[in-house]
Amino acid sequence: LHGHTGTGKTTLLEQIAARTMYPFMRINFDSEVSRSDLLGRDVLVNEGGTTTSKFVEGVLPQMLKNPCIACYDEADFMRPDIAYLMQRKFEGGGLVLAEDGGRLVMPHPAYRAFATGNTVGQGDEFGMYQGARVQSMAFLNRFKTFVHVPYMTASERRKLIEGQHKIKADTLDKVC
Repeated sequence: LHGHTGTGKTTLLEQIAARTMYPFMRINFDSEVSRSDLLGRDVLVNEGGTTTSKFVEGVLPQMLKNPCIACYDEADFMRPDIAYLMQRKFEGGGLVLAEDGGRLVMPHPAYRAFATGNTVGQGDEFGMYQGARVQSMAFLNRFKTFVHVPYMTASERRKLIEGQHKIKADTLDKVC
């Protein structure tokens, strides 16, 4: 889903999840999201007086293993190394955790993945989204459908507000 800020891309996915009673899980991308944040990492734990290393899963394997609507929010801010890491996952082939001995995590049959962004993965053509990155075509080709989410028209806004609130017509005109 792509469109300008505030058009409701993420909210649309949240509402679909709520109305279908599907769990909703979201990752917000920025330039600081790392491989270990997504996949997981080894941590030291004390077990019975002995310090051992244990792999703790990151957010991606947790999302994949559950029936959920997964929202990869602000995907156009994703670093290239992270985008390449996620290609197999977006193809539906699961996720290989090299950090955990090459373990393969396959998606739950009811797992559904969506990405949102202000651009179509080709950078910020408007100069409004500083930090948006041009994504490789190899990454973008993993998405089957691109949906533009525009701002509501004045009449759509009016209908939405009228359906939820009692407001004087002149005030409603100003709001819309």
